[in-house]
Amino acid sequence: MLRDTLIRHRLGLATGGILTIAIGAAPAAGLLAAAWVGTPASAQSAPAADRSPEELLANFIHFVKIARYDVAAGEAAALLDSGISASEFVDLIHASGELDRFQSAVARGLRVEGVQQVAAELDALYRSGRLERARDPEEIMRNIGMLEGTMGERLHARTRLIAAGEYGMTLLLDALLGGGDPAVRARVQQVLIESGRHSVIPLAESLDGLSPAQQERVLNVLASIPYRASLPAVTSLHQSTGSDSVRAAAARVITALGGGFDAPPAALYASLAEGYYEHRDELTSFPGEDFQLVWDFDPAQGLLRTATATEIYHETMAMRMAERALRLDPGSAETLALWIASAFRREIDGEGLEHVVPAAGRDAMYYAVAAGPSIGQRILARAIDNRDTPLARRAIAAIERTAGVDTLTGAEIGRRPLLEALNFHSRRVQIESALALAYSQPMVTFDGAERVVPILASAIRDAGDRYAIVLSGPDREEYDRLRTILETRGYSVLPPADGGVDDILGPISEAPGIDLIVTSLPGNDAVMAHDRARSEPRLAAAPMLVLARSADS
Repeated sequence: MLRDTLIRHRLGLATGGILTIAIGAAPAAGLLAAAWVGTPASAQSAPAADRSPEELLANFIHFVKIARYDVAAGEAAALLDSGISASEFVDLIHASGELDRFQSAVARGLRVEGVQQVAAELDALYRSGRLERARDPEEIMRNIGMLEGTMGERLHARTRLIAAGEYGMTLLLDALLGGGDPAVRARVQQVLIESGRHSVIPLAESLDGLSPAQQERVLNVLASIPYRASLPAVTSLHQSTGSDSVRAAAARVITALGGGFDAPPAALYASLAEGYYEHRDELTSFPGEDFQLVWDFDPAQGLLRTATATEIYHETMAMRMAERALRLDPGSAETLALWIASAFRREIDGEGLEHVVPAAGRDAMYYAVAAGPSIGQRILARAIDNRDTPLARRAIAAIERTAGVDTLTGAEIGRRPLLEALNFHSRRVQIESALALAYSQPMVTFDGAERVVPILASAIRDAGDRYAIVLSGPDREEYDRLRTILETRGYSVLPPADGGVDDILGPISEAPGIDLIVTSLPGNDAVMAHDRARSEPRLAAAPMLVLARSADS
């Protein structure tokens, strides 16, 4: 998996809601703009602080409708700057009865450059407010209660409960397992099924803590949701339960998901851990949001959720699933390497986040060193395959502390990752792998031995050098401008590449390493330049800065 960060820099001017009006320059136009129902012309120039959110909202909608986009942008900016919260904004729109006109104005504004940004912000604020409402526990409880109501109430409740996603799972599971009206339970079950992947992990987490009758109800839901993330827990239950009815229900889930009744649960948990490590889309409940939910089940308290920063969520879950696999199969070196690699990545991705503590009480390096060089080699192999420079450096550091014969042979895994790292696309990784090999003091020669001394020599010679590539197409003036900026920051810039990376493959191969790629190409040209650079081994992990004008971003 290529871990690649694309930094987008937007160039352009934002009006920030500042509006200049030339009074008296065009009396007829001024009268026309002022002639809107129920609002005096002076309202347009009144300070935002003197106008209520209701007025600002009405003004935004009105001025979009009459194509006065400059004024509409100012009104929208004032509304956004008023400090109104997302939930308050939802209340404002619903109380005004202007929802349809607001949505129409936003849709129109999104097509007009002058008002596009603020229209998008208003739309995002409204959507965020609706989501907050849907996820509120009191709202969820109210909607579950409405499942007993009229057809219209049930339809509304179902829509809102599905919108709540995972946030509604605790109360929905309580309703499913409770002893209330069977018809309501059936509607709750349908909501859980229609919630799709949002239901899978919470329900799978609950299985071990439920009674056989309750397990059957949960399994009946999982059998209708085509996501394989529940397969490890269901297969484990199928193989361990003493209840024939539960085993039959679990078998229906396994069959529906295409699993095998005799599949080792340890292998299934390890496979799920790999899925989390790879950040697969189907294992991400809230793409683009700051937090994801991690679930536990307590028989006394029910489902318990913990909000976890998205940056470390997948690694946290990969560690959790790998731990379960290791409990069932403690001898799996590959799963142990996955667990430690996930711990390393959790530290890497969580750098700078508040309140992130080691998931297992100690930092990942402690476990990597304790596990020995063969595990370190497996972690390094994973990093090489994924072009993951930060992970490769940590794996090499762990190997260096336990260097020995395994450093060279890699007999247990059938490859020699530390030697492979001598050809890694990152110069820093090459140097650190050469140092680790030197530290191991090998008594016999090995493939690649001839590269160790030159790499270490280049590290001394070029220790302070940094190299950059500028991709600006045939625009030599732009190339010179960017080269000057980079050179003032200590970079040596490679020659121009009018036709792209292929024009400078020679200089790239001669440079000790490429530390930065900068491109100011427009639109699709920038995407193509990025993809071509990433296909070149020596550039695959180099940081890339894309300078995009607002029209391209």
